Amino acid sequence: MKSKTQHRHKRFLPKLAMVAALLLGSGVLPAALAGQGPEAPGWWSNARVVETLHLSAEQVSRIETLIYDSSGMMIDLRAKIAKASLELDRLLRTDDLNDDRVQATIDIIADSKCTIEREKLSVRVAVAKVLDSDQRAQLREVLKRAKTKRNRFKEYSGWNQRQEQRRERAPRK
Repeated sequence: MKSKTQHRHKRFLPKLAMVAALLLGSGVLPAALAGQGPEAPGWWSNARVVETLHLSAEQVSRIETLIYDSSGMMIDLRAKIAKASLELDRLLRTDDLNDDRVQATIDIIADSKCTIEREKLSVRVAVAKVLDSDQRAQLREVLKRAKTKRNRFKEYSGWNQRQEQRRERAPRK
């Protein structure tokens, strides 16, 4: 006979799995785990980086404002892409393809992706203007070291091998 706890776990686990699948599919959980998104602080709030770059409180505040303002816009654009992708999928599943609607939906997706890339570059330029030339050089070094550390971790953990195995198993188009 199962205990009440085991019975509760049996009922609870499918719900937990569904929530986890939704979070993983939406990109919220992966972004949070990867240290991205508005809920995860960036390099400008890392005390060691702030000290290394000799950032003033005003610089940190200006960078944070730039990043968070941009993040709000990016969220809206990604939602727009997701909605348009869903619409495109629906249009492509119909028996009677409406070329004008399909093309308009494709244009929405392409324009939104272009706007996202333009915004990313604009923010990089705006942040670079907040920093002086020495700070920009030091930041490049800090980010380069961080990238090297991430790559070493990926190699150590076998992440690269697992990615390669997934690519090999994936069906070719």
